Amino acid sequence: MSYHRSHHRVHRRHLVDYFLPLFLFIAFALVIILARQLYVDMFVKHEPLDAYLFIPQGQVQILPAGSFTWDFAVNETRVVAGDEFTVGAGGRGTVRFFQRLWMRMNGDSGVLLSKIVSGGGGDQFEIGLKSGQAWFNTEAYRETSVEVSVVTAHLRINSDGGVFEVENSAADSSGGAEAVRVLRGKVEVTVLVQDSDTLREVETLEVGEGQEFSMTASVYSAYQKFQSPEVVGPVNKNFVEGEWYLWNSAEDEKLEAP
Repeated sequence: MSYHRSHHRVHRRHLVDYFLPLFLFIAFALVIILARQLYVDMFVKHEPLDAYLFIPQGQVQILPAGSFTWDFAVNETRVVAGDEFTVGAGGRGTVRFFQRLWMRMNGDSGVLLSKIVSGGGGDQFEIGLKSGQAWFNTEAYRETSVEVSVVTAHLRINSDGGVFEVENSAADSSGGAEAVRVLRGKVEVTVLVQDSDTLREVETLEVGEGQEFSMTASVYSAYQKFQSPEVVGPVNKNFVEGEWYLWNSAEDEKLEAP
């Protein structure tokens, strides 16, 4: 009697057989991710995530945060919270914050960047206008919320979007004035009165598009006496016919151009 042994080859699966499909899937996913990143880097316009100072004319001095020495700023200087500027007579300065806020400073203006925060779906800026005039525009980009607070000698102006101008010359001195002029949108203005060593909030008003808040020495004196003087009216005609207004309007048109 003879026996015939049948030979059957047994295929044993190795670990690589199990994980090869997973490796191929991961490799394919990486190729897709890298290709997308390459496309974004080459063809998608990026927004700078920093704040920069530009000097369209004249001279601007800067006191960097933590420094005690003033120096002349150069064009396209990167700025941070705590920096302070003074614009020379006849000069102009512009600060661009993260493509979200444009601030333009007139000659003989002093500005302190108190707070600059970007992230979390919104941007927050706090700016001290120590003297002079500053123009603010948050209209060009609206993908995220923007909160702007501007503080002068006796005013705090809050805005969540729009175009407005702020002037600060000592309102409690002879001939001085503080003013807020709204060109687009609206702002909230809080009046601050000095009481001994503290500032007292005496009134908060909404100033709408085409309106102007103006506080002269006599108005400030009325607030000191707990009165509520008339302070809101149409934007002054002389202001909209002035060179400062015309220059800013032309600069804003450039932001809106495609």
